[in-house]
Amino acid sequence: MPTLLRMVSMAIAVALLCNAAIAEASTSLEEALQTVQQIGPKGQGHQAAIPALQIISQQKAEDLPNILAGMKGDNVLADNWIRGAVDAIAEKTLQSGASLPLTELEAFLNDTSNTPRSRRLAFEWIIQADPEARDRIVPGLIDPGLPGPSLQGSRGPRDRERPGPPRRRPPLVVPRGRQLALV
Repeated sequence: MPTLLRMVSMAIAVALLCNAAIAEASTSLEEALQTVQQIGPKGQGHQAAIPALQIISQQKAEDLPNILAGMKGDNVLADNWIRGAVDAIAEKTLQSGASLPLTELEAFLNDTSNTPRSRRLAFEWIIQADPEARDRIVPGLIDPGLPGPSLQGSRGPRDRERPGPPRRRPPLVVPRGRQLALV
């Protein structure tokens, strides 16, 4: 009887430790995203952001929607760092033969409360993992009366001014006079 009691006690202790580790890992991701959002020009916050970015980059593909949500849009530099982590996770996942969480990424894309830049990144990885998804997704994003930025090859005014190599992902084909709704 005492050995059974010990075994049950040890099982409970292991379960508690596992729950604590899971809670710490999710808190670590949230804290890491907040740390990266604190970076600024001229190296401000970069030293603290480097280990935080390593934590973000080591997450699983299932965490991609949460990481994309960390792209707040008010700090383009931080969003660029987060984009690098998203790209690293997605590339590693696809190269290993595993799949991306396409349903969750598509839900993220369709949620207009997310920033256009993060939604565009989600769209790019959905299309990378499932090229046929483009034909299903794009018609739902088209809003002919919507002024402003679109998903169709828009890289922003800075990128248009600078010559450089073409993007590795092909631009969207959208009927003339229509734009993809991002706002």
